[in-house]
Amino acid sequence: RFLAGERLKIRQVAQELGVSVMPVRAALQRLAAEGGLVNIPNCGVMVPKLKRAEFDDILQMRILLEGQAAELGTYRISPADMQNDSHQTSDPASSSSLSDTPLVLSVHELPHLSQETPMSGPHPTARRSNWVLWLMFALCASPVIASYVTYYFIRPQAQNVHGELISPSVAIPSVQAQDEFSKPYPLNSLKGQWLLMSVAPIACESGGQQHLYLQRQLISSLGAESDRVDWVWLAHGSGDLPPQVRPGLKEARVVLMDVKAIEDWLKPGEGHALEDYFYLVDPQGEWMERFLIGKDATQLGNIKKDLERLLKASASWDRAGR
Repeated sequence: RFLAGERLKIRQVAQELGVSVMPVRAALQRLAAEGGLVNIPNCGVMVPKLKRAEFDDILQMRILLEGQAAELGTYRISPADMQNDSHQTSDPASSSSLSDTPLVLSVHELPHLSQETPMSGPHPTARRSNWVLWLMFALCASPVIASYVTYYFIRPQAQNVHGELISPSVAIPSVQAQDEFSKPYPLNSLKGQWLLMSVAPIACESGGQQHLYLQRQLISSLGAESDRVDWVWLAHGSGDLPPQVRPGLKEARVVLMDVKAIEDWLKPGEGHALEDYFYLVDPQGEWMERFLIGKDATQLGNIKKDLERLLKASASWDRAGR
């Protein structure tokens, strides 16, 4: 009904079909998305103009499909159907009533009933189609089958954790601390970010300074992920920060706390002091792991591996910043 290159007007098509504009618009948009129509910006849609090569492709496809349909039909037609067709063909009234019907499929030759053509049993093409369906089913089901086999028969090997996991995890206590300028600082405001914490007296002797340096190096070595980890120093005791330490703490968050409050929250391993560990707190505010601070680069590399695994595993829900 529509010529090649003709622009389709939505209201006109809707009036001819006796429907509202909305379903016509949706149908035209879907046809345009599937390539049946051409969407012209600010002009609507129009019937595409087929090139000779495109027309030949469509013609070839119809020849293949209709020929295949005719072949399958010859193997599925019953004697009763053939007898009925022969009566309709020989009946002049039936012939005249079908004279105006366009021919959409032609079967040039049908096997005679006396020929030894198997009328029952599947045709080889049908058997091949069944094998294709089973193959597609096997491909679709293989991931599910593989997951069950892996879960029940092939147990995944646990990865080595270089730190000590805290189970159950311990939440940040709701205590009032102070920042480095002695201003009130609620401790639970640290939530919302991964925290790598160390504990040392505020006097920060050589051992404490070394731990702060290693803490900064660890976070810097994370590269682009370093923005997701806060460097926190829990300082206890009385006095002021040593002047030689202040320049290196520009990127650190210094929190002044009573040592008793720290001991009620964080626990060192047996035979060790609070200052011997780095403590890891997740963005939910849960202390979940501790790392014994070693003196060699191997131990620091192992701590970095654990941090990278945790950051990668939480990348889907955790973002940099609070």
